[in-house]
Amino acid sequence: MNAKIPSYQRAVFLSLKLIDYYSSIPYTRLKGVVVLDTRKDKEFTRWWICIWGVILLLNVFSLSANADSSFTDVKTSHPNYADIMRMKEQGFINGYPDGTFRPQAQISRKHVAKLLNDVVKLPALQSEKQVYKDLPKSHPYFVPIMKLTEAGIFSGGLEGKFNPDAPMTRIQMAKVLDLAFGFQMKTHFAFADVQLFHWGYPHANALFSHGVARGSDGMFFPNQPVTRAHYAAFLQRSVDAAKSIQKADLLKKDDVWDLANRLPLALETVLLQGKESNQPFSKIQNQLKLYATDAFIADLREYYPHVCTACDVLTFPTLIAEPVARFDFKQTGNTLTLHTIELGGGPTAGGEVDYIFKKVNGKWKIDSYMFTLVSADHFNLTIDEAKKILTYFYSDPSQKPARVTYKFSNSETASDYVTEEIYEYEEYIFTIETSNNSFDVYFASNDGRFEEY
Repeated sequence: MNAKIPSYQRAVFLSLKLIDYYSSIPYTRLKGVVVLDTRKDKEFTRWWICIWGVILLLNVFSLSANADSSFTDVKTSHPNYADIMRMKEQGFINGYPDGTFRPQAQISRKHVAKLLNDVVKLPALQSEKQVYKDLPKSHPYFVPIMKLTEAGIFSGGLEGKFNPDAPMTRIQMAKVLDLAFGFQMKTHFAFADVQLFHWGYPHANALFSHGVARGSDGMFFPNQPVTRAHYAAFLQRSVDAAKSIQKADLLKKDDVWDLANRLPLALETVLLQGKESNQPFSKIQNQLKLYATDAFIADLREYYPHVCTACDVLTFPTLIAEPVARFDFKQTGNTLTLHTIELGGGPTAGGEVDYIFKKVNGKWKIDSYMFTLVSADHFNLTIDEAKKILTYFYSDPSQKPARVTYKFSNSETASDYVTEEIYEYEEYIFTIETSNNSFDVYFASNDGRFEEY
């Protein structure tokens, strides 16, 4: 077998042979090359030959080490060195012809798409129809961008453009990585600057849940552009995290909880953006199809004229702590039913929540949604259920769980929203102990409202 030997290995071999050869040949063969008058001169010459041979050998080893080292501008002390090198070793990144990686440079949307497509190995492109005004079929990144678009991972703006050369923000990156790797949102309120009403809330929290994004001092900095170094690190962490995700035909509680937050928030974003830009329903319909069945889209068509862009309340509930108390679901084939609650408080009123999801072409979509305001036949939450909700709500993901202690109860009355019937319910008093504070809260058993006592 004729094995190909790397050039630096051949150089090492030749250097060793030269040292061995010139240190052992008769001195007379060196006449005319060096002046050898005495034995001392002969020994001196031999030593110099060996020294120069060693120097040549060290230089060769230095060259071989450089051939296998990182980019010239990514030192071992760089915080993302290990992830960048792993991406390079797998052949996903090559850097620039001058040997640099340019870690601090902003990464463009087209390069994010190209690299992500290489990593996740999506199916072949189904259609070569031009979708984005600024992405003709002749564009060098047309195929990877369109493959990610067909998979629902990438989308353009409402103006019909993809903006391939524009920088990618951190929250946009969170969205594409979250969708590409199928992460779950197991943690809420991970970042102080990506709150519940932010369209990227589920994506940032999903990356935090799987250890992909850690933030800094509780901040995610969603609008900052992503650097090449950070994207390489985020992508490598996503690859590692995805290995622990086990896909199964039957959904578990975390899967359903994630689904019941992710799809409504995605629909909410499309509806609000469409309304704010005065888009007719026909223009946003294709985006809605990514998250809802045709039957539910028909309901959304009737609702669309009433979408409120200035309201503080979302159309759909966001299930934050409620599932730890009441969360009943059942999957039968490609149909999933869910019954849970939304707690009252602030501008919202508590109520019963019912969803039906349908799996269409391998993807879960909302098929039906029903919200029923709390009434005289109220939640009647137990002390144990209230304690679970408060523990979840007041616990900081980066610190130890809050300690919740029951103190006593009071009997209170409320009025039914529809019938105006007066009914009684229990108000529980708890002491909350966090890492930084201790205080009392009241918790209403009828609709789950809670506030500092």
